[in-house]
Amino acid sequence: MQLRNRIIMAAMGTNLSHKDGTVSDRAIAYYAERAKGGAGLIITESSTVNPAGGHREQCIRAYDRSYLPGLRNLVKAVHNYGSAIALQLIHAGRIAESELAGVPPLAPSPIPKRPARCRLKTILRSVASSLVRIQPYWDRTVIKQQASQRVLHNDSKFRMPITL
Repeated sequence: MQLRNRIIMAAMGTNLSHKDGTVSDRAIAYYAERAKGGAGLIITESSTVNPAGGHREQCIRAYDRSYLPGLRNLVKAVHNYGSAIALQLIHAGRIAESELAGVPPLAPSPIPKRPARCRLKTILRSVASSLVRIQPYWDRTVIKQQASQRVLHNDSKFRMPITL
């Protein structure tokens, strides 16, 4: 990926998405303003890849096709100002908020509150399917972030590099 400069906007939570996880006009305006200001690369706030892995209510979601129209509009707005954009993916694992999805959190290791049993493969498939779904619309960069790292290798020391 070529950037117009070395200015990179780090990911940070904005809580500007709609409560259902779709990208709002406010979120689009927020990221477009950063692109207009000259950022070469903008990394979005964390985006949930599985309903059982959400960590806050107004978080961008990327786990099914219903979220693509807003994500496409976000990408277009940022690209209009010459910036690249990367979607930060998250599965919150043991710290997921089960109340958001109405299902217990998925995690590869034991957590309080009698978790749903899951295999790490379930979480990895969620990450992979989100990558496949969003890949045509996003610059070819994926940022692994802290919560994802907790799920993928904190307890087991398992590491999975994710690239497109």
